[in-house]
Amino acid sequence: AELSDLEVFACVECGLKGTLPTSVVSLKKLEYLNLSRNSFSGPLPLELESLLSLKYLSLSEQISSISNGLTGPILSFQKSLNLTDLHIHKNQLSGAIPSNFLQNVSLSQEVRIDLHSNRLNGTLPLELARFDKMTLDLADNKIEGIP
Repeated sequence: AELSDLEVFACVECGLKGTLPTSVVSLKKLEYLNLSRNSFSGPLPLELESLLSLKYLSLSEQISSISNGLTGPILSFQKSLNLTDLHIHKNQLSGAIPSNFLQNVSLSQEVRIDLHSNRLNGTLPLELARFDKMTLDLADNKIEGIP
C-alpha cells in the first residue's frame, strides 16, 4: 500500500524536532496520529484541520532542552467529524479555546480532550456542554471562567 493509505502512525519519543510537517495533510485516511514526547516547536499547522478521518491526535509533551514546545492558538478542528481523542498537553499553546471547537463531532460520541499544562486562557466555550459524555483536562492553564 502507498503511504497515502496510512491509517495509523505513531512515533513517540523518536527525537523528532522542528515544526510539525505540513505534508501530513496528504495522509487522507489517517485515523490515529501520535507524535508525543518529541521536540516539535512552533504553531499547530492549519493543515491538521484537513485530516477529516482523524479520530485520535496526540502531540503532547513537546517541551525539551531543545524545544519550547508547540505555541500559538489551539485549532478549532471544526471540520472534524470523528476526532474524539485530542491530547496536546504540556506545551505552550495560548489564547482561548474557540467557540467552534470540535463543533461537528457527534454529540453522542464520548470525547476526551487533554490540554493541561499550556497557556490557554479565557472562558471555557459554552458549546462544549453539548457533548453527552466528555472528559476534559484543562489543569495548569489560565482559564478564567466556566459558563
